[in-house]
Amino acid sequence: MLIPVVLAMTLAQSQDVTLSLGTLNGPDTKAGMYLGANYAHRIVHRPGMALSGQIDFAASPNRKSSVTDPLGSRDVASLYIIPGMRLSFMPEKRFSPFIAGGVGLASYEQSSLLQNGNPFPGSRTQNDFAASGAIGMDVRIVRFAGLRFELKNYQKNVAAGVGLHFRWGGK
Repeated sequence: MLIPVVLAMTLAQSQDVTLSLGTLNGPDTKAGMYLGANYAHRIVHRPGMALSGQIDFAASPNRKSSVTDPLGSRDVASLYIIPGMRLSFMPEKRFSPFIAGGVGLASYEQSSLLQNGNPFPGSRTQNDFAASGAIGMDVRIVRFAGLRFELKNYQKNVAAGVGLHFRWGGK
């Protein structure tokens, strides 16, 4: 069972990394800065499509709370580490749309103060499983580099960003 996977990985040695910047907005927060990094290794490449295993990192250092409850947190920081898969369409073309998804870890840290100015009671951190889904478009500028436009959903937190996309090895 493992031999076909290893064989597929050796035949398609293409890798890529993307560094992204954008905004992240959640149901209880105002929009805040989003920083992303994504590494992928192509598993299968067929004419018109490619399947990659990937790991997606996303962080939003500080988003203000939109909750007006005086006992609510003033702001929240988020970190997502999501391994998953990406299916790219027409990867050999200049414009290559993709869909992606995965399951991983989400970590949230509340501010040290409540909306009313009192200290936050209890634990300020929360870790949980997280799922993500994404759609986007890679736009090749030169053979090994381009731009990535993406829209992601991390547990009801929506990220929109643009990134620098670099490819190496293989097709």
